[in-house]
Amino acid sequence: MQETRQTSGVAKRIAITLFVGIFVFIVAYIAAWREMGWSPYVASYRMAMRRTLGHVATDIETYRKDTGNFPATLKELAAHDGINLEVDKHGNVIDHWKNPVSYSLTEDGFIVCSLGRDGARGGRGVDGDLCMDGPNNCVNNSWMTCAPTFWQFAFELNTKGMLRACVGAAFLAMAFYYNLSGGQRKKGERESVVANVIVTVVFSLIIAAVLVVLHAPTGH
Repeated sequence: MQETRQTSGVAKRIAITLFVGIFVFIVAYIAAWREMGWSPYVASYRMAMRRTLGHVATDIETYRKDTGNFPATLKELAAHDGINLEVDKHGNVIDHWKNPVSYSLTEDGFIVCSLGRDGARGGRGVDGDLCMDGPNNCVNNSWMTCAPTFWQFAFELNTKGMLRACVGAAFLAMAFYYNLSGGQRKKGERESVVANVIVTVVFSLIIAAVLVVLHAPTGH
């Protein structure tokens, strides 16, 4: 009877340990994904997109002052004297992602767009568009719209270090809880499962936050 009770207690302890590890991993991973919207990684490509479009818009204004008209295409703009824009082998002005910059004339002037990583209109996360109708005016300047989607974060971007940090925090949580609960049993004290879980989760998530920051990508 005593042996059966001990076996049941160990099984319960192992089950709770696994639950704590899985819970810590899920919370840490989701938090890492959400916080990445404000990370240097996102800031780097968003600012690069904006900087490129700002240069293009400035050069369009310069072209208009020199010729009296807006350029018909960005190829025409790039070929104009005194204009120094990055172009591909076809003469297209390209953005941070090495995709052609979109350009169109409007009733009030023009709009230039970086179409994101995929180079296509629309899209979410890192595939989202950024457009400007002047050197300093973004048409859709919502910072968080360029934050990676969960799919992009998990499968498409350089976030393996963050994944390893979350897995490490989960294993740390399991080891911490297992040892903590076992130590109390050895001392003959009544185990407080809720208290142990709370202490373990809080401690592990703090460690996870530090590890995730250390492993966050810093540029594209």
